[in-house]
Amino acid sequence: MKIWKRNAIVAAVLVLVCAGIYLNWSHNHPDTAAVDLTETLDAIQHLTNYAVNRGQNKRVRINVDAESYRLKREQALQRLAQKVAGKVTRYRRNITLEPMNAYERHVIHAALQDYPDVTTFSTGTEPNRRIVVAYSRYKSAEAAVKKDFPETEEE
Repeated sequence: MKIWKRNAIVAAVLVLVCAGIYLNWSHNHPDTAAVDLTETLDAIQHLTNYAVNRGQNKRVRINVDAESYRLKREQALQRLAQKVAGKVTRYRRNITLEPMNAYERHVIHAALQDYPDVTTFSTGTEPNRRIVVAYSRYKSAEAAVKKDFPETEEE
């Protein structure tokens, strides 16, 4: 998608949202990756929130979605978390996931917080912050994992 087309979409969204019109954006371009759609939705949402809340005392939160993409992405992340946790417990090896934004990392952490024998933590810095799903049958395993990833912070 060309830059001017993307900017035109953002401008149209801002006008519609500021006018109080419900937006149902259809995205069916086959060449665009899911990551690109996530980034586009996040950018539109950020700009929309900025435009709506600019100069206001009371802030409102605007959520922008396209064809329930965010719900589908959350469900896909939960399935990924369960699949990876199964592999971690089966092979007793840590698995590092691809870089994710803060919300997607939160979904993975929440999905696995009660999963037996597994712990999760984030490592790295934005924009390459990743989740490590670690085997933790024994508490000493958590200490060993943290030793291997000293820059790690809990989210």
